[in-house]
Amino acid sequence: MAKEIRGHAMPDPKVYVPTPQDPAPNQSGGTVPWASQAGGSGPNTGPGFAFDAEQLKALANKWDDLADKFRNARVRAEMLNEVNGPGLEYASEGNAERVRSSARELARALQQRTRYCEDMAERFRAANSAYRVADEEATITGGKSEGKFG
Repeated sequence: MAKEIRGHAMPDPKVYVPTPQDPAPNQSGGTVPWASQAGGSGPNTGPGFAFDAEQLKALANKWDDLADKFRNARVRAEMLNEVNGPGLEYASEGNAERVRSSARELARALQQRTRYCEDMAERFRAANSAYRVADEEATITGGKSEGKFG
């Protein structure tokens, strides 16, 4: 019989913070004022980015690394499709077929996870590109400013 472990499981707010049930929208209409708690550069108070360019690049690389791990696991899972039973009797062949069936399902799941990670990496790269374009436009616009501030 399993032992009961008493205590409370609380998520680390730096890793995951659930959204409130009915959050009040911020100035830009967004409802994720906590987004910057994951290591971003500041609260989401309007149009802008919660991460800087280096963070976006690092996150894209991490998603690529995870996709590679899933891809490598899929290669190993596909090797199980070649499994044969240890004997020629019905039980051995039935067991081998179950292993092959499980391997096919595992390979499918790993392929889906690989695609998801590749998609996420691409999203972070796209956000990084948008960040750089916005930064360049702000630099160009800021350089043309004349007159008094305030």
